[in-house]
Amino acid sequence: MVPPATVQGLSCLTQLSIADCNLSHLPGEIGSLISLEMLNLGRNNIPTLPDSFFNLASLKELYMNNCGVTQLPGQIERLGSLEFLGLGGNNLISLPDTLCNLTCLRELDLYDCNVSHLLDGIGKLVSLVYLNLAQTGLRTLPDSLCNLTSLECLYLTDCNVTHLPSEIGRLISLQTLDLQGTRLLAMPDGICNLTFLKQLSAATKDGKTACALAVEKWHLGLYGSSHLSNMLRRSARIISMTATKSCIAEGAKVNGRDQNRFKLEKLQKSLFSFLSSWTLRTKRMVRLSPPSVQGLSCLTHLSIADCNLSHLPSEIGSLISLEMLDLGRNNIPTLPDSFFNLASLKELYMNNCGLTQLPGQIERLGSLEFLGLGGNNLISLPDTLCNLTCLRELDLYDCNVSHLLDGIGKLVSLVYLNLAQNGLRTLPDSLCNLTSLECLYLTDCNVTHLPSEIGRLIALETLDLGGTRLVALPDSMCKLTCLKQLYLPHCNLRKFYSKSSTS
Repeated sequence: MVPPATVQGLSCLTQLSIADCNLSHLPGEIGSLISLEMLNLGRNNIPTLPDSFFNLASLKELYMNNCGVTQLPGQIERLGSLEFLGLGGNNLISLPDTLCNLTCLRELDLYDCNVSHLLDGIGKLVSLVYLNLAQTGLRTLPDSLCNLTSLECLYLTDCNVTHLPSEIGRLISLQTLDLQGTRLLAMPDGICNLTFLKQLSAATKDGKTACALAVEKWHLGLYGSSHLSNMLRRSARIISMTATKSCIAEGAKVNGRDQNRFKLEKLQKSLFSFLSSWTLRTKRMVRLSPPSVQGLSCLTHLSIADCNLSHLPSEIGSLISLEMLDLGRNNIPTLPDSFFNLASLKELYMNNCGLTQLPGQIERLGSLEFLGLGGNNLISLPDTLCNLTCLRELDLYDCNVSHLLDGIGKLVSLVYLNLAQNGLRTLPDSLCNLTSLECLYLTDCNVTHLPSEIGRLIALETLDLGGTRLVALPDSMCKLTCLKQLYLPHCNLRKFYSKSSTS
């Protein structure tokens, strides 16, 4: 309980956080905090609010996530200065019509509120830039939603909506749209009018991974970790890119959108950039048609993984700003010629896509920094792949490749090379030209020896040789002075070096 004496007289107080205090009610004197601009009541059990609460005319940010609220009073309209309202995790079911009178409101979080109906007057919230309706019971969206011309972020994750309003293209400021886990069957033609759309973002639908739980519990300590993104990407890449997506998405959704929202945005910007954006993982198959992509010239991230696609429309080449494209886990054996017009593309994920041949035109994607081809039956690779001199990460995990290109040494920017679970028996000497390479995975390959000059890989930090047929290591291994991780499980090494070394 917050005693009246605790708040009375604090007329200059502008910020008050009493989250996680096991409160069951608020004293009537709370209304005397006439200068209060931010109030955090999150994760208490405050089912009702005193009438005096609505005297807080200066209040701009109100956090009531997971407070046991079952009904939002109609008096909420008296908080006319509100710019942020967080109600995530409450069993609200319905909302008062007066909520739509908060014309200063910029951010509204209704995450996991069990709301089954969105107010018809939602379009009156003309200042709204962020709207989180994720994990609610919504089945339909009112047409008035399309009046929110300032809206930049819309989250509909795991809602039961089957269609979007036909005039969604009127959301001219929209940059982020999350449709993961919805029941959408098709995208409306109006989507092509969202010329500012950059991220239609989502992640996996299937449960939280161990990494996700780690982010959820300790996310506040992760923002300064400059290496976390690479660590997660590389650890998930060998097993499943899905795990990483789940990790980042769940971490970014901790407590809906509470007082840490700006820190969460920092986490999203630093870790989400390589994964999420236009992701159409829905509860049913989505039709990807030319109107769905034409006109989206500002789109930078597109993920259509796990959409049961059998081909790409030629219009894909019109996405001239595209920097990240995830096609993973579809069945796309061939790519249209226009695909190679994506000159801005930096990250291409085509894991488990049924590819049997990589076109020689791949060299036209000259900006590529990451190329993920794991799980395809490629057998061989085009020589032109070695012309991608900007490439920093190449994932050929489980591709059935039996021969590594002699020109591999031309990929001078490469820092990560995953050749695990391929049929490789030998490695070209040119591999030793990759002086920027930090991680090399040869797990479960059939190689019997390493290039004698492997010591020239002066930046190498991680070398995984587990399950190979190596019988000895070359003497030059002792020159790998940056090597931190060396894995040799299930190898039949007879000697640590090929001959005695004095080093």
